[in-house]
Amino acid sequence: MKMKLVLSFSIIIVINICFGLYSLRSLHILNERVVEENTWTLGISELGDLRFAIMSLRRFDLNYVQQRDEDHKKNTLQRRADTIKTRKRR
Repeated sequence: MKMKLVLSFSIIIVINICFGLYSLRSLHILNERVVEENTWTLGISELGDLRFAIMSLRRFDLNYVQQRDEDHKKNTLQRRADTIKTRKRR
């Protein structure tokens, strides 16, 4: 009787240890995916920041040009209007 009790207790301990090791392995795999996703998200964020910087620079350049030269202002606005019309047609 005592032997069966020790054996069953040992089996329960072994099952718990295996479950714990499996949980640690799954957690490790999940952490690797999170780090990989964070790296990918950071890259996308940097691209978005770069796009925003370029748009701001264009906006600043356009405002500067508009304030200085009337002919260039008309040409620039006409080009932008043509571009918008062309994009809407597609």
